[in-house]
Amino acid sequence: MFTKGLCQVYVPNAFTPNGDSKNDIFKVSGTELITGFHLQIFNRSGKLIFETTDKNKGWDSTVHNQPSDNGNYVYLLQYKESTAVQMQIVRGVVY
Repeated sequence: MFTKGLCQVYVPNAFTPNGDSKNDIFKVSGTELITGFHLQIFNRSGKLIFETTDKNKGWDSTVHNQPSDNGNYVYLLQYKESTAVQMQIVRGVVY
């Protein structure tokens, strides 16, 4: 969880896209007061495999409509609070 200013942005470090409707989507939460949002996910080779500017959208672990390999993926999140001047940057790994 990242607390800066008014927001408590939470980026999970794992999810289970197994189709049981529990934790199937990698999604950022705590984005209610965010006006700018850019989420990117990269594979082990550094290739961009998912990207969105919609704070309500998450990654379902597919790549070109095919299930992705199990493993680690790097995310880059850039967001801007409604009262902030510049974007915040958060990087991490999701399993």
